[in-house]
Amino acid sequence: MTLKLKKAHKDILLNLHKNLSAEPKHQFLKPDAPAVVELATATPPLLYGNPSLKDDKGNVAYILSPDGEKSAAELAEKAGTPAAPRVAVPASSILTMEVEGWTPPEKGRGGRQGSVYPFDSIELGQNGKTNGFFVAVTAERPEPWKSMIGTVNAYNKKHKDAAKDGETPRQFAKPEQRNHPQAGPGAFIARIS
Repeated sequence: MTLKLKKAHKDILLNLHKNLSAEPKHQFLKPDAPAVVELATATPPLLYGNPSLKDDKGNVAYILSPDGEKSAAELAEKAGTPAAPRVAVPASSILTMEVEGWTPPEKGRGGRQGSVYPFDSIELGQNGKTNGFFVAVTAERPEPWKSMIGTVNAYNKKHKDAAKDGETPRQFAKPEQRNHPQAGPGAFIARIS
């Protein structure tokens, strides 16, 4: 059943639509506000919330789901607001393999031995599936799709050089900003070879 949008719903969608071309893309909202609950629990959901990212008032970070982006773009077009320059990603393509028991490391500098991310445990996808891992947005990592680029590049360089020694090359794609159905916004890092 599709949610019939009321003024409160439309206001939230349009405000988040404006954020699509800005940083950060999320907005802090009261998680128990009726309009927020209705948008997040609609079928399909129009908002994704990340309960691990809160402001000092206890409001939760929300972003538009792919269906929410579509609805917001339609509302913006009707209102004469230009569409945000963003391509929606289907929620079904977010993550095909989850690595259990893994949490992002504490933010720090150098001196680590080995990888704290599960690069070495990710197998190459089969039958059209893409395997990878997801790094959720947190207060310490508000934009993991940006902060993980150097980590992925370093891993790829290390394994590209190792491939010269006869090992199988293990390469990962640039982190993509995605929405995980349970974890909310974050970065998906896919193995490509």
